[in-house]
Amino acid sequence: MPSEQGESHWKKPARIDSVDKALGRAKYAADMVLPGMLFAKVVRSPYPHANILSVDTTEAEKLPGVKAVVTGIKDTPRGLYSESFPTQETTFSSLTKK
Repeated sequence: MPSEQGESHWKKPARIDSVDKALGRAKYAADMVLPGMLFAKVVRSPYPHANILSVDTTEAEKLPGVKAVVTGIKDTPRGLYSESFPTQETTFSSLTKK
């Protein structure tokens, strides 16, 4: 609450990282690269609300460095967004591994 002189009793904490952020020197979680780290790429359908019947992953599996190809069709029970999707956590046991 402001006092009679119009001052606030609450002070904002010092932003010790503001200079590094402004100059582009700040490090974020997305900037980290650890040994053995894997990267993922999400490929979405260009057709909204489409009923996808199959996904051909053979070309993706042949690419160098690919460790796994995961799809909502073959790797989750009845697809990720199916009405009959179970409430328990799904394990991806059928990953395509190289």
